Amino acid sequence: MTLVFFGTAEFAVPALRAIAASSHTILAVVTQPDRPTGRGMKLHSSPVCAAAVAVGLPVMKPEKCRDPEFIEQIGSMEPDVLVVAAYGQIMPVALLESAKFGGINIHGSLLPRWRGAAPIQRAIQHGDSKTGITIMQMDKGMDTGDILMQDEMPILSDATAEFVTHWLAELGALMIVRALDRLPDLTRTPQGGSLATYAPRIKPEEGRIDWGRTSVEIYNMYRAFTPRPGVFATAGGKRLKIIEMRPAGDGGEPGIVTSVISGGILVAAGSGSLQLIRVKPEGKPEMSGTALAIGHGIRPGSRFGL
Repeated sequence: MTLVFFGTAEFAVPALRAIAASSHTILAVVTQPDRPTGRGMKLHSSPVCAAAVAVGLPVMKPEKCRDPEFIEQIGSMEPDVLVVAAYGQIMPVALLESAKFGGINIHGSLLPRWRGAAPIQRAIQHGDSKTGITIMQMDKGMDTGDILMQDEMPILSDATAEFVTHWLAELGALMIVRALDRLPDLTRTPQGGSLATYAPRIKPEEGRIDWGRTSVEIYNMYRAFTPRPGVFATAGGKRLKIIEMRPAGDGGEPGIVTSVISGGILVAAGSGSLQLIRVKPEGKPEMSGTALAIGHGIRPGSRFGL
């Protein structure tokens, strides 16, 4: 198969490398334009761009993939298929139709569950016990196309989004090569629309902890939003980012510190409690929960903001 690879985020890198090492031919790699990041807001290329350059593949960075000139350029390459993984732009039908077998997407969920931009995080946030990879035939909808291939993996009870994303990316890399090997003969299975759930992009403010929720719900949110965008609480009127936490048994009044131990601060939730192991106070370096308690006079009975 000849193909054009569309991807931007780190999730797509294992798939790009796997295809590049296979018998299939990558004509070009399309990724998002360089963006300013970091403290100095310097322009940086995407992880996919760096991986493509490392293996000597040509890279294209259109501002908008729906630009007619760009679509014409892709069509002129006469690719058999477009392979898409964590690209970050909605691809128009005209672009999908520029390849003989259209576009196929590596999606990080068991569709039709968790269509959308943040399927891995939403699965963890909602306490799902499993997730997986769907290789999907793309159409004009948001992750609504026919299923070509699926495989699942468990979500461990303490797994963060970073951990799950890493292993799903590796699984997706294996599956996309198998899918390309068999593409003309793969069975297309329509999704059950009535079973669909949606995974909207995560907003930073979603990471605010509501201590009135159960310890399980808060811990799932922490796992889903770690390392980005992170979860936070307020203590003494200031923002406190939670770097590491875990459930810690019985609770009490939500938001009240029940104990300060060598392993951190225990805070009651709506049911159960949570142990704040490592934290980062606003404007200060990361520290242990115990160090925070000592330095800021936090003791049993102190209140974290709701």
